[in-house]
Amino acid sequence: MKYLLAWSGLLALWALVSFAFSPEPIVPILLGATAAAVAALALVTAVARAPRRPAPDLSPATVLIAVGVCALLSGTELGTWCLALGALATAAGVAALLGERGR
Repeated sequence: MKYLLAWSGLLALWALVSFAFSPEPIVPILLGATAAAVAALALVTAVARAPRRPAPDLSPATVLIAVGVCALLSGTELGTWCLALGALATAAGVAALLGERGR
């Protein structure tokens, strides 16, 4: 909840700053509405908090694979350097996942 409220506050700050610098009123309106929606979501999550369960065992290798795939997809627009980094991250994630499987 506190992270959602922090994000909402940052969006609200951007909305206030964009009032001064944006020639079009749609930008601060959208940022302000998004800040309000995120704040409402934070309040809903605070009220409807589920009971605590033990945290699952998480693997950083799956995150590395996801970042690598995102970089591969972005690389189609950004260029060869991003494709190479995406391929490297994906390969490192797959290797780490295979290493975890062997344990």
